[in-house]
Amino acid sequence: MQETGIKDFLDYIGITKKYSQHTLKSYSRDLIDFKEYCSYYMELQEVVHANHFHIRSWLAHLSSQKLLHTSINRKISCLKSFYKWLIINGLIAYNPMKKIVSPKNQKRLPKFIQAEEIINLIKQKLNEEECNYAHELPIFVISLLYHTGMRSAELLNLKLKDLNFQRKSIKVLGKGSKERIIPMSEKLQSEIMRFMSIRAKLDNIDSDHLILTLKGTKPYPKLIYNLVQRTLQNSVRSDKKSPHVLRHSFATHLADNGAEIKAIQDLMGHSSLSATQIYTHNSIQKLKDEYQKCHPKAVQ
Repeated sequence: MQETGIKDFLDYIGITKKYSQHTLKSYSRDLIDFKEYCSYYMELQEVVHANHFHIRSWLAHLSSQKLLHTSINRKISCLKSFYKWLIINGLIAYNPMKKIVSPKNQKRLPKFIQAEEIINLIKQKLNEEECNYAHELPIFVISLLYHTGMRSAELLNLKLKDLNFQRKSIKVLGKGSKERIIPMSEKLQSEIMRFMSIRAKLDNIDSDHLILTLKGTKPYPKLIYNLVQRTLQNSVRSDKKSPHVLRHSFATHLADNGAEIKAIQDLMGHSSLSATQIYTHNSIQKLKDEYQKCHPKAVQ
């Protein structure tokens, strides 16, 4: 059961700040978990009355459950936003988050798929004789995600009107309702037009989304994930087989081939450069590996 402070805060970030549904669900879950912890372990019924001791106790509890620092930091970010909102609205006089220090995130390089594996998979599927929407949809989704670095949610919401063949560009609505433009190569343009000609043969199309279900309806949230995971399952060696690993692959391969980090940031739709810099670590590691393998002094 949500207390009034939590409900009003979630309404604020959803309606006024226009946070994504994914973020809203995460923040709601975090605040409810914190409230339940305070109620069960600390005998505190209203989280608006929590102090830094309650918060530290909850974070220690999460840490004891081996939760990753990235997950804990997301929860801290949620509480920071929540208590800042309470202060601004005069619901509390002191912000308990002032004494909370976030743990340093463990550095983990993003997983990616080798370029050759993705390219060969796309070529193989496109060369198969079968040509219908059910057959074309999964490989088109994979190709489009890899060509553009789009998030799964961005592709789900992509409309026909967002494709500009004259300017060879795709307009994407990203996190926080921020628009960005992704260039469309001639190869990708050809693939999109081919897909659209097959898409047009579906019966009873009732949506202008680029990606549709087999029944011609608006795509459901798990459609992209299911298509990608199923298609990559036995086709690539990476242990990660999700739409997001294609996004990581897109950025990593750009960095490997010398793309400027600012350009990668713009293409990915990252709000800060720090979120993009992790892809340069993959490239540096590749250089180190090549050096160790090929340099005369390294292999002695």
